[in-house]
Amino acid sequence: MSNFSSMSNTYFKFKQFTIHQDKCAMKVSTDACLFGAWIAQQKLQGNLLDVGTGTGLLSCIIAQQHCTLMIDAIERDTSSYEQAKENIVKNSFTNINIIYDDFFNYTTSKQYDAIVCNPPFYKNHLKSKQVQHNTAKHFDDAAFNSLFIKIYELSNSNTSIYLLLSAEQYTALIQLMRNNNLHVNEIIFIKHKTTHQAIRVFLKASLTASSTINTSEIIIKNEDDSYTSIFSNLLQDYYLAF
Repeated sequence: MSNFSSMSNTYFKFKQFTIHQDKCAMKVSTDACLFGAWIAQQKLQGNLLDVGTGTGLLSCIIAQQHCTLMIDAIERDTSSYEQAKENIVKNSFTNINIIYDDFFNYTTSKQYDAIVCNPPFYKNHLKSKQVQHNTAKHFDDAAFNSLFIKIYELSNSNTSIYLLLSAEQYTALIQLMRNNNLHVNEIIFIKHKTTHQAIRVFLKASLTASSTINTSEIIIKNEDDSYTSIFSNLLQDYYLAF
């Protein structure tokens, strides 16, 4: 299994739930699982918004650890929405509310305590002919700007914002976030091995700027191809292999 590729089976079984993914363009991936597990270790309370939930993976991972957290999972793609709804119902996550809507047009009186998003990020890559695949995988600067504007609108002074981005674009997007009054407080670089360049970046942000930005890294595998202790510890509540 490649550490940043999609897991292409029609379903992926975790210790406490199963994610079906036959209807979705974006499949369960290692980086998304790691991202969800990292968020689930945070101090979360109140309500959380999962933007572009896809299969519902992030919501399910978080809901497993935070049963009193109220989660709104929003998805605009019809097939992905049906998939997420199926996964949430079959896995009996009663604290997840699945919403069929375009996030950019979403209206609510809520201001969320946490917002999580694994947005498309292949903005400079050749696009496929499949509309669903393009929507799931490709974003441009205007879309990111709209995303950050909407996240700001749905946030309060204490909201924690979690984003999964590609390493090649995170610097420019941090500036774009700052332009929209979102301030990065923590950066985690995700690497396949110590000797490799980071390929993904986890960001934690808020409406409040901090004097310093905490920076660290998560290495997935040791040089002998065994999983590192930090990766194993994060995924041990989810992966059957641990």
